[in-house]
Amino acid sequence: MTLATPNPKVTGYETALYIAWGADDEPLYIGTTNGPRQRWRQHAKDKAWWPDVEYLDYRWFATKSEAERAEQLLISQYCPIYNRAMPPWYCGLSQEDLQAWRDWFDDRAKLAFEVLENGGDLDAVAEACQWHPRYIVRLGRQRHIPWAMNYTGQYDDMPAEGYVWERPVSGEEASG
Repeated sequence: MTLATPNPKVTGYETALYIAWGADDEPLYIGTTNGPRQRWRQHAKDKAWWPDVEYLDYRWFATKSEAERAEQLLISQYCPIYNRAMPPWYCGLSQEDLQAWRDWFDDRAKLAFEVLENGGDLDAVAEACQWHPRYIVRLGRQRHIPWAMNYTGQYDDMPAEGYVWERPVSGEEASG
């Protein structure tokens, strides 16, 4: 998958969404930034996984909010091995739109975990949700869902212990 790359000097492009790809076209990490090259240099210094990056794709978005929503969608679909925080999180939406997004997401997650708690097939649930199975396991562990805490299988790539799911809040939520 290659993301279209508009010229960042075009007025209106503020935030880049990038994907660091590994061997076999496996996405290793998905992030957003307003300075891709600077961000990649920082990853090169700080991240042990950086040498595994084969190539990078990026696409500019007109707003940070648009880029972050696209990032959340791609993380839920691909669940790159080095993305640790699982969406949803605050992405510059109005309080009303943010609540609607969270309600929609939480209803979808609740249904998925109900099916899995009752013996449903992880791959089938993932396909129905259009989420990566590894994403469902990680999200469930962040939320301390018993099914996910007890899951052992091919998508078990992070320990169940130590997960604490805290929904980031906007400044308005924190002060309100």
